[in-house]
Amino acid sequence: MPAPLGTAFRLILLLLQLLTFGKKCLRFVSLLVSTSALDNGLNCIREELFMEMADVMVKVGWKDAGCEFVCIDDCWPSHKRDTQGRLQTDPKRFPSGIKKLADYVHAKGLKLGIYADIGTSTCAGYPGSLGYYDIDAKTFADWGVDLLKFYRRFMPDWHQLGEGYANMSRALNQTGRSIAEVHLKWKIV
Repeated sequence: MPAPLGTAFRLILLLLQLLTFGKKCLRFVSLLVSTSALDNGLNCIREELFMEMADVMVKVGWKDAGCEFVCIDDCWPSHKRDTQGRLQTDPKRFPSGIKKLADYVHAKGLKLGIYADIGTSTCAGYPGSLGYYDIDAKTFADWGVDLLKFYRRFMPDWHQLGEGYANMSRALNQTGRSIAEVHLKWKIV
């Protein structure tokens, strides 16, 4: 059965991304999908999409070519933390949770990356890690996350950036799980 049009379009975008950035990009694949509305069908960020992309990475040989990470970008969490202050997944987009997705990706011989923000919220307005570095690091480790894409967006005091990065790095190291950390920075104007 042929892939749905939305899936084929995303695969073409991924292939173009790989070709554009060359071999250097082969180790890190992030999906280009719409994150704006749940009613956008196949183009909406959701757990099935990431499982499908892991399958494709193995099937078409990207894993063998050096691709090892399937990375979730913004819009995966719920807008509220749980009663213990932990991040939780959006129940409609990721009803099975990140742990199940990580287990699926690992079973394919790949690694899972996730997005978070150093400040009060993510680019799309979901909870940020400011004040929750230890809890978030432990949550990511418990879920089996292998890489943290850590943005800097809504930081009330830009002088706290270095401290925030240091605190998250320390918290990740204390989990006992090897989690790579990638700092993605926005230009301060």
